[in-house]
Amino acid sequence: VEHSLPPRVETLIECELMPLQKKCYRALFERDFPFVRQECNDQRALAKFSTLVVEVRKCCQHPFLFDGVEEAFVAQQVL
Repeated sequence: VEHSLPPRVETLIECELMPLQKKCYRALFERDFPFVRQECNDQRALAKFSTLVVEVRKCCQHPFLFDGVEEAFVAQQVL
């Protein structure tokens, strides 16, 4: 481990989601809406919540990682 490195500085840049990202984001929460409303009071619910959080991050950063999203986006651009 390098000890002479300066402390990490984190900069947050807020920006609006693109329309494709918004569609994926909405679809994630509509699919799991009953789960989102309940509390995470057991291990299974906590694991499902963690999975949802990972999917939301993936949606916001790289929506083409979801199956079929890139193909649908390209097909829509051709029309």
